[in-house]
Amino acid sequence: MAIDEADFTQVFRGYDKEEVDRAIQGLRRDLIQANSQGTEANKEIKRLTAHIDDLNAEIEEVGSPTFSGLGTKLENTLRVAEEQSTRVIAQADIDAERLRASAASEVDTLRREATERADRALSDATVKASRLLDDARAEADDLLARAHDDYTTVTGDAVQEAAAIRGAVATEAAEPPGDRQARGRRHPLRSRA
Repeated sequence: MAIDEADFTQVFRGYDKEEVDRAIQGLRRDLIQANSQGTEANKEIKRLTAHIDDLNAEIEEVGSPTFSGLGTKLENTLRVAEEQSTRVIAQADIDAERLRASAASEVDTLRREATERADRALSDATVKASRLLDDARAEADDLLARAHDDYTTVTGDAVQEAAAIRGAVATEAAEPPGDRQARGRRHPLRSRA
């Protein structure tokens, strides 16, 4: 934006300060951009001039081929080939380093994930084993309590039966022999057998 084109709003004592500031900032941006473009254009001109000089030298050598001209041309070709190979090798090194870093990062990620999964699996297995052990202990305690109750019941029944048998034997032993024969078929021991 040129100053001649700027139409500033007139205010009481001159122009609007904010409009003028904005216009100046725009001009500064345009100037910086123009300087940057000029610098780039100068670089391009220098590069093209050097390229033109190289082409003119090649034209002169082609026009009058000599061994010295061929040597220069071969030298330039070899120099360009060497520069290109150096660039290719450097790019290959950069690519290889990126690939190594990427692979190392991926390995670290996979290792971390595997460790986390293993830790979770171990934790889950420990909890499950603990539950199974608690359940097994509870079942064993229950079986032991029932076995003890059965033992107590069987023992009590056996003691009562033994007491009944002893009482019957004692009663039979205390009776006179004639009463025993009359009751022979009702003998408590014989009736159980």
